[in-house]
Amino acid sequence: LAAEPEPVLLYDGESLDAVKGAVRASSPDTEIALNTDPQFVSQGESSLHISSRSDPQAAGNTYISVYINTPPADMTSQALLLDVWSSTPAASRAFYVRGYDEDGKCTLSWASWSGVLQREKTTIRLVPELSRSGIAWEADLIQNSDRTAVVRWEIYTGTSEKGEPFDIYVDNMRIEITSERPFSAVTEPRPLVPLTPLVRGGEPLGCLAVPAGEGWQKVAAELQAGLKAATGATVPIKAGDEVAAAELAAGGCILLGNVANNRACLYPYSHQMCFSDELYPGPGGYELRVIHDPWGSGHNLLFVGASDLAGGQAAVQALLARVQPGADLTIEPLCEIELSDNISSRFSGPLTARLDEAWFEQQKKTAESGLESGVHTGLFSQAAQLGEGYVQSARSPYAQAFVWVIKRAYEHYLTKPSTYGGPWGMDSDFTCFRVLATWTVVENDPSLTDQERLEVAKILHRWVTEAVAPKAASAMGNERVRYNHQTFPALGCLFAGEYFQKYYQAYEGEHWLELADACFEMQQKSFKAHEDCNGYQWLTLGHTVRYCLSRPDLTLFENGNARRIADYAMLTMNNIGTQVPYGD
Repeated sequence: LAAEPEPVLLYDGESLDAVKGAVRASSPDTEIALNTDPQFVSQGESSLHISSRSDPQAAGNTYISVYINTPPADMTSQALLLDVWSSTPAASRAFYVRGYDEDGKCTLSWASWSGVLQREKTTIRLVPELSRSGIAWEADLIQNSDRTAVVRWEIYTGTSEKGEPFDIYVDNMRIEITSERPFSAVTEPRPLVPLTPLVRGGEPLGCLAVPAGEGWQKVAAELQAGLKAATGATVPIKAGDEVAAAELAAGGCILLGNVANNRACLYPYSHQMCFSDELYPGPGGYELRVIHDPWGSGHNLLFVGASDLAGGQAAVQALLARVQPGADLTIEPLCEIELSDNISSRFSGPLTARLDEAWFEQQKKTAESGLESGVHTGLFSQAAQLGEGYVQSARSPYAQAFVWVIKRAYEHYLTKPSTYGGPWGMDSDFTCFRVLATWTVVENDPSLTDQERLEVAKILHRWVTEAVAPKAASAMGNERVRYNHQTFPALGCLFAGEYFQKYYQAYEGEHWLELADACFEMQQKSFKAHEDCNGYQWLTLGHTVRYCLSRPDLTLFENGNARRIADYAMLTMNNIGTQVPYGD
């Protein structure tokens, strides 16, 4: 593979020639200098330092900025990187960067009051049109969208304090090529991976990730022997707890067991791509399915799921019955579910429901009725239910109805309805994590066209941008425990961020993941939520658990708070096993 191009240095902090006379300030005490203190230097011998002191009687915020003139930089597919510090981080809360063309028109602009400047070096990475790490893209300030020749850069800091010193150090300002892009640049739907090759030319392409324990090892050996007899390939058996995600993402792997006994199942299970645990599919039941491209690597997984050993043996026999002799083995799209009797009575609905024309018409009627009444969450709860029906059953009518409902929600949005809570529906963000998790699977259905898949992806992107991410942003930059109106959209940002980042390399995805992390990394430090009531608090705590398993980030379980949450639940439970009411 060709080596990635090295970053191109724009300004090295070794001279003031590029910045002479180019300081703008609202304070007369502003100074510009070369700093040689090594704690504020990242390359070379010096860095740029601008400092000032705010007026004790200042009527508002006080700013200082410096202009840096550079050779023309083509920023159409580049990221700007710069190393920054402040010796007064508590006061120097503002950080702005703007880029200008040769006519002095603003082509790039980012702004933050989140305190990104610290005494320790911070490398800021900025991509046009992207907000990230508390630094917002300022679309309203752009005067020229042509970014092919940026020749002047303005870097700000500022303070809201009165009579206080504040400053910024800048070094190693450079640009590098980035594959990130705004989703607006996308013209094709994500590539699908319909086939799952396991053996090629008598050689295995991946491993068999299995649970620990003698019983499951025997089931794995039976599957290994059956595949060898058919293909001549010996698929290596590995403990699921020791198989890294990167190996699974490389393709050709088979998962055996369930999420309770095989850690390798955690990611697809937490993302509603498979469902086997100690409850489902029940004693003797099994779940055979292809998990389509879970990590966006272009490779699938084959899941051989069961709750117990009897189910595992049945699953292996069902799979081997599909294997044809030959040196190559490729699995077609697959979803075969066998539920135990006690589980079938509770969970077989999506597998057995009659999905005929009358059913589809009823879905349309339900949607129209919901729009007329201003139903809570708009049409997105209905879409989530249809998506959940599909991910369990892989039945095409669910996928087709999902697409219809999302498109209908968008048509309604475009009419600018006066729906209480906004045109997407009141609290539509509550459903985002369900909608995006299921859409990731739904769009693999072969009955959907590329046009439909791209259209739905664009609608979902707009919905997340307007109705979900802004609500999640309220958790940024503070250390308070969270409440459900933050964790609902933040969990949605997790699934939306992953989807748009891994399947479209859209840089909005990274920002949405940052919003999710900012919300839940703080909440993991506590076993209580902002709401102190037996209802809403469990939403917040449940969302936190789901974030931890899905990210994955198991801090909540490692720091003892998951156990405290369980204790808390038991302390507020009555003697018939239900939660007693208290609070809201």
